Amino acid sequence: MRASLVAAGLGLFLVGCAQVPKPAAYPLSYQQKMQAARHWELLAQNIADRVVAEQGTVSSGGIYVEPVGGVFGEAFTTLLKTDLANNGATLAPAAKGAAVLSADVQLISYRAKAPHRYNRRNPGFWTAVATVVRLADNMTANMIIPAGLAADLVDGSYTTLTKNEVLITTSLDKDGQCLMRQSDIFYVNDADRGQYADAKAGKASGGAGAGTKTLEVVAK
Repeated sequence: MRASLVAAGLGLFLVGCAQVPKPAAYPLSYQQKMQAARHWELLAQNIADRVVAEQGTVSSGGIYVEPVGGVFGEAFTTLLKTDLANNGATLAPAAKGAAVLSADVQLISYRAKAPHRYNRRNPGFWTAVATVVRLADNMTANMIIPAGLAADLVDGSYTTLTKNEVLITTSLDKDGQCLMRQSDIFYVNDADRGQYADAKAGKASGGAGAGTKTLEVVAK
């Protein structure tokens, strides 16, 4: 009886103790990584398509692409102008009287290391590894192709988790009204972070663009 009372009391004590929420991972998802100028061009094309769709709202005055500094910023604004022109949009030489297309680039850097940041491999990775190992034990001429397919699956499932991401927000404004706004997040290679780093943005080119902002996330 005494043991039962002690156990019951201990149970009530444990239930009464405050507990913090346990960490839970987000469901598996995918985020693209920018690794080439072609990737910048694809984003510019996507933005240009959306802007052209708003041309009826823009009406007269054309579209002025606000300068952005830095390697990425300068290339991105150039690509935007090209894609807009190719889609039939009218480019304005100045912001006055025109719809202004601006881009804000924010570099996000993480200082946390494993195990705080963990990159889960694609489903099927370890199954593919086991398949390759098993095939290697009984390799015959007829098994070379299946083994190659399994190896390709392993290779395609492997990715690297970088410490840097970039948040790119583009907006189309005219007469104080926001006509279009889009935010995109991408991974970027750590060695390439300088392409998105702070610069004397449009001001160096005589524009009114803002420089790239860097947000550092610190792990405690």
